[in-house]
Amino acid sequence: MVSIAATVALIAVGVVVYLRSGPASTELGDVTVSSLEPGTKPTLSFDSPFATDKSDRKVLREGSGEELTADTKVTVDYVGINGKNGTEFDTSFGAKPITVSLGGEQLIPGLKNGLVGLKVGARALLSIAPKDGYGPQGGIPTEGITEDDSLLFVVDVREIRRALPEATGTPVAPVAGQPTVQVDPASRKTSITLPAGDPPTELVAQPLIVGSGPLTATGSTITVHYTGVKWPGGEQFDSSWTSPSGPTDVVLGASRVIPAWDEALVGRTVGSRILLVVPPEKGYGAEGNSQAGIAPTDTLVFAVDILDAY
Repeated sequence: MVSIAATVALIAVGVVVYLRSGPASTELGDVTVSSLEPGTKPTLSFDSPFATDKSDRKVLREGSGEELTADTKVTVDYVGINGKNGTEFDTSFGAKPITVSLGGEQLIPGLKNGLVGLKVGARALLSIAPKDGYGPQGGIPTEGITEDDSLLFVVDVREIRRALPEATGTPVAPVAGQPTVQVDPASRKTSITLPAGDPPTELVAQPLIVGSGPLTATGSTITVHYTGVKWPGGEQFDSSWTSPSGPTDVVLGASRVIPAWDEALVGRTVGSRILLVVPPEKGYGAEGNSQAGIAPTDTLVFAVDILDAY
């Protein structure tokens, strides 16, 4: 039993980590987590520092839902603690759960590997060795994490997310004079045919299918399938339909996509297919995109299927 006098409480962004005097902690059995209830932010207690050279997992509450695999897209709540000094460096509790793909590159290996095999509804305690955490990238100095620090996470598995396979909803009649979009029912390969004449000089955002899902918003991450062609000529320069990685996730309003996408894909419903005709200044601008073969004067035409938003 540790005396009250030997206990130091650190307050870090709302979580309380109790650092006890005694030998350093090296195993998950040395860490006490206060609560097993989903949605409640946990309190951790351990002898500081916590250090390990082998990542590990302890299931605190068994889930009853579907099991996570190496390519699952999953929504979780979490809190991350630096084992060196018990400080919290990140959390979603009290904010918004995050959705990540276990098959992507968003997560450090220790967190990704620690989630695989858990079931929806589970709460787990993860220890992450430096080599599986931020060690290979030299730590994160802004968060006080060095390359030698071991990490502790408590994670709640909330739900598995599955995007629609393609746009689905109420078809909208094509507008005369605009590009037409056809989708092969078997391969789902999308083709875009341009009309005669010059492209418009203003952004066109025309729904082709209106879905019935949630609305997208600035800050939303959306999952999309898309095909893009150049006007003039109609040459395809990109398509997620033929990409081995499949649909892609983009964040709206973060300047991570061309301006037309940030502008025209906000306020759309999941399940929608949107035709975008993008003048150069709302595409790649005066520099174009030489890697994709896009000249500074090219107008771009996209057919975008919005498959998920969170």
